[in-house]
Amino acid sequence: MSFVDPDGMRSTMRRYLLLVVALALLSGGFLFYTWVNAPYRYVESSVSALQTESEVLSRFGKPAHTHYAGEVDYYVPGYSHREQEISHKVHVFRLWEAGDRTEDMVLYVYIDEKGEIEDFFVGGS
Repeated sequence: MSFVDPDGMRSTMRRYLLLVVALALLSGGFLFYTWVNAPYRYVESSVSALQTESEVLSRFGKPAHTHYAGEVDYYVPGYSHREQEISHKVHVFRLWEAGDRTEDMVLYVYIDEKGEIEDFFVGGS
């Protein structure tokens, strides 16, 4: 005589299998999200460590565009952006490399009257 209920064991095994599959899917989704956003985080960490306009220019080179206070439609077509008023000027950089990956991005660096970074935004195409 056996004390093991075969139907109960199958049900428990199904639950464990579903739990393992669910955890694998969540882990895979998290890793994919991390991999996709890595270039943006790399650029964001590079800019946040910089303090002045000259540091930004030495790090990223010549900007594709520079816009000044009063300009309204200064966003690069086809790229995400955050609508923001220009207090003094904004440098717009087109970036293709971020860390060890190639990615098509745009970087807006907002500079105040003292030549210091007041804000920035990284957007994709």
